[in-house]
Amino acid sequence: MMPRMIENILKDVTVLELAEGIAGPFCGQILGDLGARVIKIEPPGGDWSRALQTSDRTSPVFLGCNRNKESISVDLRTPGIPEVIRQLASRADVFIQAYRPGVAERAGLSAADLSAINPRLIYCSISGFGNRGPKREWPGSDTILQAYSGVMAATGEPDRPPSRVGTPIGDTGSGVYAAVGVLALLLRRETTGIGGVCDTSLLEALVSLQTTTFSDFFGGVVPKRLGSRSSLSAVPAEAVPTLDGFLSISCHAPRQWQKLCTAIERPDLLDDPRFRTNRDRVENHDLLIEMLSSTLTMRTTSAWMEVFEELGVNAGPINTVVDVVSDPHTLALGLFRSLTSARLKEDTFVVDLPITVDGQVEHPPPAEPPLLGEHTRTVLLEAGYSSEEIDAFSATGAMRAPVDV
Repeated sequence: MMPRMIENILKDVTVLELAEGIAGPFCGQILGDLGARVIKIEPPGGDWSRALQTSDRTSPVFLGCNRNKESISVDLRTPGIPEVIRQLASRADVFIQAYRPGVAERAGLSAADLSAINPRLIYCSISGFGNRGPKREWPGSDTILQAYSGVMAATGEPDRPPSRVGTPIGDTGSGVYAAVGVLALLLRRETTGIGGVCDTSLLEALVSLQTTTFSDFFGGVVPKRLGSRSSLSAVPAEAVPTLDGFLSISCHAPRQWQKLCTAIERPDLLDDPRFRTNRDRVENHDLLIEMLSSTLTMRTTSAWMEVFEELGVNAGPINTVVDVVSDPHTLALGLFRSLTSARLKEDTFVVDLPITVDGQVEHPPPAEPPLLGEHTRTVLLEAGYSSEEIDAFSATGAMRAPVDV
């Protein structure tokens, strides 16, 4: 397997990440994967995702969102500590903060505060409900925002309660959009020499990711729970049972519909006026799926996939994560990277950045996530603080600064 190579495109960029959980750290990790130096600012108790453990192993959530970073640990509520962050921001290129609107402002760490001391700084905010509107200061987790954004109402079986998407797509989606904003402003800064401010939120990301859903709505189709169906306007495009499981098929385009009928040896469906066009199939959806199921349940998923692959039918198995991590094609893409850590006493894998630049070449494994406050002393010494000043802060509990790092 040839792992993908992301050159140190952002090797001269320093990022401060004042964020916990998934959204902000995911944004920071993307920038770190692209070569930036990412300094994670954590409270004395650490990013709360460190505690999401079900065993004595490192929290999988923290492990998955915090590679290639350094960690400093400080208490923003202690007098003098916000000034430490401002000093670090004066030397940084990017500042990511993912707290509710108003928190950074009250600490003196708003975009206006930091841009005044570093006009080249790119300031990025991520929140639950966004920086504008009457709910801007509402707390918002991924589950809450999946509900509020309409995702949950449109997810699940028609006769079952609403369901969340099985991954925190609001968190990761907003992290990606935030990274896009940061990269755009870094590009603009190359021309203007001036930084800028970008913000996004879980709500905005989730609405944006439903672009086709809202397109249907503006076209007069009110979304509703469809189970595995892709939409009300495309048939067949959903999971269909086989002898030993299910297949996902998406054959609503004329050519794909013809390929499917040929592959399952049902030419009668092609000639049936009830199914001749996509519109006909939409109107007779239930009957068509019943007829397809009666044929597909005669063979196993793997048997059908052999036929479909040979004839180019747009179909695929419904894999579990167990299937995905052992799938030869997925492995060939180099999506999973080994992360070996003697310090953490565990070997594991992480999901790599899904971008390939200039082809694929060998490159070093990702750096393991930092221990809490592991780099506090190093980073602050670089910023001009003396060991005595750092020790004084540490003595008050306002800072976690190991002597040996």
